[in-house]
Amino acid sequence: MYVYKQTGSNLYTVGFYAPTCKFIPESDWPTREEAIEQVHYLNGGGINSNTQWILERIAYSVEVISKAIQTINEQQELAEEKAEISRRPRNHLKEKWVIGEK
Repeated sequence: MYVYKQTGSNLYTVGFYAPTCKFIPESDWPTREEAIEQVHYLNGGGINSNTQWILERIAYSVEVISKAIQTINEQQELAEEKAEISRRPRNHLKEKWVIGEK
């Protein structure tokens, strides 16, 4: 079972006690509340706010990367389309149009 203990004026260490009664640290936290959330999570209590924040940042990063890839793909498609147009024969563009003639 994980527990926390205050190890400094603004430091709380999360960890567990080994069978030899030695405290094995897992992580350090600047507030008691964050240490409590980590203990809750490590003891099977589900996602805490710190983990939730990390997951939200990952989701945001994946979304940004996805949009960047989509933009790159669109730019490549436009470049390929432009290259294809420039390779087309231009004979049909040399036709002359005279006003008043049909």
